[in-house]
Amino acid sequence: MKKFRTLKRQKILVTSALPYANGPIHVGHLVEYIQTDIFVRFLRLIEEDVLYVCADDTHGAPIEIKAAELKITPEQLIADVYKEHVQDFKDFSISFDNYYTTNSPENKHYSDLIFLRLKNKGYIYTKDIEVTYCENCKRTLPDRYVK
Repeated sequence: MKKFRTLKRQKILVTSALPYANGPIHVGHLVEYIQTDIFVRFLRLIEEDVLYVCADDTHGAPIEIKAAELKITPEQLIADVYKEHVQDFKDFSISFDNYYTTNSPENKHYSDLIFLRLKNKGYIYTKDIEVTYCENCKRTLPDRYVK
C-alpha cells in the first residue's frame, strides 16, 4: 500500500463538540464522535502528528437544573455522567487521547494560562454589567432562571 504524506508534518489538534454533563450520550453525539474518530485515525495512518481531545462540559445552567431535578449536587451529577460518557465512548470504540471534564485540574491550568497571557497583553478588560440577583438565594441568576 502506498503511504500518503503531506509535504510537511503538522501538529494537529482535533476536538468534537463537548457534551453537557447533564445526561447520556445520544445518537446525534455519536455520529459526530464516530466521524471525528475516523478522521483522526486517517490522519494517524498518513503519519500526521495529531491529538484528539474532548471533555464533558460541566458548566452552565443545564447541569444545575438537572442536578436539582434529581435532588443531587451538580458535582455528583458530573461524576455520574462522566463515568457513563466514558463507558459509552469505549463501547463505540471512540478513542480520545485525553478526555476530561471542563472543571478538571488540567482544564483549569490551561484556562488560567490562556487568560493570564491575554490579560497581560491587554486583551482582557473589565466593565460593569447589569445582572439579576435573587435576594432569597443570595446569588446572581442565569438567564434560564429569569422569567
